[in-house]
Amino acid sequence: MDNYDVNNVTKISSGSYQRGDFYSDSDIRLDGRFEGNLFSEARVIIGEKAVLVGQLVCVSADIQGLVRGQVFAKDTLSFAAGSQVEGDVHFSRFKAEIGAQFTGACYKITDEEYEEKLKEIHREESLF
Repeated sequence: MDNYDVNNVTKISSGSYQRGDFYSDSDIRLDGRFEGNLFSEARVIIGEKAVLVGQLVCVSADIQGLVRGQVFAKDTLSFAAGSQVEGDVHFSRFKAEIGAQFTGACYKITDEEYEEKLKEIHREESLF
């Protein structure tokens, strides 16, 4: 990220728990537990002790902890050593370190498919 601003990161800290849908137009760092749908128009980091149960939609994701659910990354999806992912993943580019655990299917996502996913999310948001 060229103009990375540490103050423009949404952080869900270790020891915290959140449930529902969460949307951010900036980076998200999850170190706690989140159940629901997590959406970011930027990068998402799932920390080593973090747990995400639900759908993740973002531009890029670095997963170090546990994710149970579908992941949609427009650009790069990265699994660190020690990470656990249980669910189908959709990405443009993929990187996994030795020691990452993955159960699910992998799909290459096009820009058009990602944009369609975003439209689906925005349609759901308009229902509230």
